[in-house]
Amino acid sequence: MIWMVLVAGLAACAQFPELDEAPTGDATADSFPALVPLDAIALPETQPRLDATSEARLQGRIGGVRQRAEALRSAPTD
Repeated sequence: MIWMVLVAGLAACAQFPELDEAPTGDATADSFPALVPLDAIALPETQPRLDATSEARLQGRIGGVRQRAEALRSAPTD
């Protein structure tokens, strides 16, 4: 508990830069990219994530996870 107070006390002694000043040098507006609307960005066409076999594949994965879970439950513990 005492070490927490000491760490907090040391952090309180730190010097922080003035954040109220106007940006200068590298922080000017020229150093940041221009913001554009999302509609203007060309996104690649994506294929649908679900198809006719999606449910069967998901059920197969569920079965595999359940088998592994049962194997872990039945494994002897020391």
